Amino acid sequence: MRKGCFLTLVITITVAIGSLIFIYRQYGSVIKNYAKEKIFEIGVNDLKKDFDNLQRNNYDDSLRVFFFNRIENLKKKDFEESMKNFEKIAERTKMFIEDGVIDSLEFNILKKMIDEDERREKN
Repeated sequence: MRKGCFLTLVITITVAIGSLIFIYRQYGSVIKNYAKEKIFEIGVNDLKKDFDNLQRNNYDDSLRVFFFNRIENLKKKDFEESMKNFEKIAERTKMFIEDGVIDSLEFNILKKMIDEDERREKN
């Protein structure tokens, strides 16, 4: 590699890294909020499809209301905490709705599990 090519490469990489650092410092919070909204949107849409496949009953509607209320609360928290909690809630919810039916026992267990997780994190 010639000296000119090497020097051009070093300068280009330095400018690119500097630009990325500047953009992150200036617009990092905007980027995080946008990413959080998109991640929630994708996850919620995926779970909505699973909810649509559930057999209709009273607990189906209760689960939907409970889940979407929790998601709204998570959107108010900071990025890392909300992503971690969203992952837990989504995994546990999918685990209980895999069979296509949600009954009172499953709903109450899921609700207790999620509430206990939130309590642990507050302490």
